[in-house]
Amino acid sequence: MKQETIDAITYAKDVVTSMLITNHSCGWLDGGCYTLAKAITESFPDTLLFHVSRDVEYRDHAVVYIPSLDMYYDADGVQTETELMNKMRDVEMTNVTVCVPLLDIDAFVRSEGVYIVEDVKRQLVLEMLGHNL
Repeated sequence: MKQETIDAITYAKDVVTSMLITNHSCGWLDGGCYTLAKAITESFPDTLLFHVSRDVEYRDHAVVYIPSLDMYYDADGVQTETELMNKMRDVEMTNVTVCVPLLDIDAFVRSEGVYIVEDVKRQLVLEMLGHNL
């Protein structure tokens, strides 16, 4: 993944942040993280949906894994696994222990009542595509 692609994703995220807060009363780390990660992984097939959590049974925070860079992306930008884990522990005060693929996402979404905010996801994709990605 090229730097300009990451820049376009970040621009799209910035554009829709207020939409997420205003229309859905949540931010990227209290529900919107999954919407952001899902929009990115659906738009860029060379990325993977991961979660950073207290345990493999929990889903605390959805992120995008970029294998070509061996880096992770969330609303705070690109980070190494160590940086991401430290941020979750030190800033978000969540004692995370795993960073693993979110392979069972369909079952998880149904069982936990997680939803994708479709208008936010659609706007993210439109903003990314507006950068000719």
